[in-house]
Amino acid sequence: FTLKLVLPLASAPPGDEPTAATASTTSTVYTAQASHTAHPDHPAALAGRRILVVEDHPVNRKLMAALLQKTGCTVTFCENGQLAVETVAGPQPQAFDLIFMDIQMPVLDGFGAARRIRAMELMQQRHTPMLAMTAHAIEGYRERCVAGGMDGYVTKPVDRKQLVQEMRRVLPLAR
Repeated sequence: FTLKLVLPLASAPPGDEPTAATASTTSTVYTAQASHTAHPDHPAALAGRRILVVEDHPVNRKLMAALLQKTGCTVTFCENGQLAVETVAGPQPQAFDLIFMDIQMPVLDGFGAARRIRAMELMQQRHTPMLAMTAHAIEGYRERCVAGGMDGYVTKPVDRKQLVQEMRRVLPLAR
């Protein structure tokens, strides 16, 4: 597989500090390609799918990158819901096969971002599967996520088996 990481610098030389405009649009792109044709039951059978992961916590972003590494997906990370909306519906929109959406984030939470993305999709008559990522594994929370525009959810800490199972369950919903 190949790996491409685009990461912002921790600090810039004097005079080269990022502006508010460039800092707000920074995202991390992780690309992995399967090196062989995988059995349909193997996670690598998901190769080639474009995934957007919206997660504010850097440790959780690293975990998602590690979990998705062997699937062969192309993964883009956004640090908050507002950046996700801009990525999906902004002036230069990107199309994704699946969106993983953290629920609790600064700037714009997952439910707010989902509402905005779904409103845009309604006008375009399309639907991108969206899975909530949350630590709330309480009864009724899945229903709350579905009512909020999600197609399901995975609990944190994210388990690779659950992740792949939910990806397979919702990906046929893409149209």
